[in-house]
Amino acid sequence: MMKESELIATIYRTVGESSQWQPALLSLMDVVDAQMAFLFVIDNNQRFRMSELQGLDQAALSPYKDYYAALDTHLHNAAKLPIGRIKAGYDLNGGPAFFESEFFCDFYSRLDLQWCMGIVLLNDEECYAGLGIHRNKGTAEYGANEINQLQQITPHLQLALKLHQRFEGLEAINQDLTSALEKLDSGFVIADQYGAALFVNSAAQQLASKNDGIKLSGGFLCAELHSETRHLMELVAKTANNTVATPSNNNGALRLSRSSGASPLAVSVMPLVGGVFQGVQARARVLIIIADPARQPQIPTSLIRQLYGLTSAEAQLACALLAGTSVSNYAAEHGIREVTVRNHLQAILHKTSTHRQAELIATLSKVIPRI
Repeated sequence: MMKESELIATIYRTVGESSQWQPALLSLMDVVDAQMAFLFVIDNNQRFRMSELQGLDQAALSPYKDYYAALDTHLHNAAKLPIGRIKAGYDLNGGPAFFESEFFCDFYSRLDLQWCMGIVLLNDEECYAGLGIHRNKGTAEYGANEINQLQQITPHLQLALKLHQRFEGLEAINQDLTSALEKLDSGFVIADQYGAALFVNSAAQQLASKNDGIKLSGGFLCAELHSETRHLMELVAKTANNTVATPSNNNGALRLSRSSGASPLAVSVMPLVGGVFQGVQARARVLIIIADPARQPQIPTSLIRQLYGLTSAEAQLACALLAGTSVSNYAAEHGIREVTVRNHLQAILHKTSTHRQAELIATLSKVIPRI
């Protein structure tokens, strides 16, 4: 039989890896001499947000969730218990009538199960989480010894489950942040206080791959010139050590030379003080933004259409004008008459409440994100 210390270690491995719930439940079954275990989290809409089944074919979950959960006496009686309280046998199933119920006869008994020990692990405004430990037909009811063993393990189950839920929430935030940063034209690098890159978006990776002004070396962001690399690292360290972000000290900037002769890259370093990035990645200390003056930003035509009710042709023209294309060049590039382009421009001016092309470009520059 597994030692309690080994079981506890297995339980805490579930915090960062959902797949570890299966071996954790198997180990718990071994400790209390059970044949099946079911861990679940139900949201306020009575939907299963998480379910881990050990000891039975996973196919049993579908009919249970779809129908039999509503008839499960164990589930309903356990839900009335205080958090951390354990009940088993007749105390949980309600007595002999349970063995004549639809749930027992049509579902539980057909799985060769007879006895259950249940506990509420979490119960708050967001979710209800519980654990059922089950024994087959022909076995003895759970006694005081097994209940005491589960009681000793309960605080670790509760903490691991809370941390697991928190970790999953941070993972979702991380995915959202990553997706947002990947859509931006500028390079974004999240780094620790030593300049080690923890996250690099696609734009930054493309800039680094050219080895023209900036590069990634051994996981660190470096400039082409050693003197500029030293300056960058000093700036990162200084920014990371800011414990409070204020208008006077909350960021720094520098330009990085390029061997190609192109305009220097503009680099800004900002602190991540108590922000969401630190919740996702504990080592995150600074956000490094890399802008290439030579790169034409991708202007979202769909956003312009939504903001001002422009047609597809009008939005395309507005984006081209914002990028610096003249009316005559636009007409030539698209094989249309200049008078047609100017008619589109007049419609755009009307819809954006502007009067001149220069005013239009100034207005769009203020409302269109071009980072």
